[in-house]
Amino acid sequence: MNVALAIAAVLSGLFSIFLFSIPATPRTPRRILAVLFALVSAQFILTFIQMGGDTTGAAARPVVAMVMAPLLYLHLATAARPSGGLIWRDALHGLGPAVMFLVQAFTGGKYVDLLGSLGTGIYLVLVLVLTGGGSARFLVRGPQAALSLVRWRFVVVAVLATMLLADSVIALDMARRNELAESRPLLVSALIVSLALASGLVAVLHRAPPLRWIFEQARRTEPASGDAFKKLLVHMDLRRPWVQPDLTVARLGRQLGLPQRVVSAAVNEFAQQSFSRWVNGYRVRASMTILAEDPDRGLLDVMIDVGFQTKSNFNRAFREETGMTPSDWRRAANDPPV
Repeated sequence: MNVALAIAAVLSGLFSIFLFSIPATPRTPRRILAVLFALVSAQFILTFIQMGGDTTGAAARPVVAMVMAPLLYLHLATAARPSGGLIWRDALHGLGPAVMFLVQAFTGGKYVDLLGSLGTGIYLVLVLVLTGGGSARFLVRGPQAALSLVRWRFVVVAVLATMLLADSVIALDMARRNELAESRPLLVSALIVSLALASGLVAVLHRAPPLRWIFEQARRTEPASGDAFKKLLVHMDLRRPWVQPDLTVARLGRQLGLPQRVVSAAVNEFAQQSFSRWVNGYRVRASMTILAEDPDRGLLDVMIDVGFQTKSNFNRAFREETGMTPSDWRRAANDPPV
């Protein structure tokens, strides 16, 4: 049990640090998620302390748990806003943890399990209501971000449902045996969290699901540059990895199970360009389509949607491809012919 709790705490902490380190905007949704994983790590540490006989862990665990569901809701809520940030009404979500603290302090923890399950259930419903409109709810962030977020909402709903189930099963088990160190549901929960976080770390490091990445590593051979370039072209068109602002040769190679040197050689040989200019070409062409189809869309939104991080890089790459700035190109594309 102690080993499982320690592994889960460490992996949760690593995931929190990773999310804090991501520079892409908007940062608030990611930072909320990073705080959540930091609390998950703290929760496992508090459980370990409680198992050692210290009552501090028992008193703090329900309050920490009560914060997690509101954080998941706020993560999605801020991601759906044009500003990507918090607003004053978000402070109301602190009422649940405050009530839990008071109940814990004045009742000695008598009703905390019931209150925790009720709170998680309420936020599960709130998330379903928030995302009920599908991708339309997230279109303010751009079509690509909306597609990613509408998929991510299912993960958030699944996490909340799992939390609700796990909390209920652990509470029933504790009511029967009243010995945390012997709770099998707690052990299973720690192992599931550890497996999920380990899979998540592999996925974010290699931009591919863990099982697919392991399979590709086992069967990977050194393909010819021509075959590699064909795979790259299909991947760039279908998966649109160039919308990732931090896309590198190494990351693109990991997505396809190709060595970095093979990707670099294929682009240099067949595209006759550097890797950065080749990727920027996809971004510029996508931005041209958006500017032509939606001339009222802000240039900053277009820039972010296609994967550029700074306006100077956007303007420079656009000028290299078209000989014009984005604003000049949009004006020329949408002016009626004389």
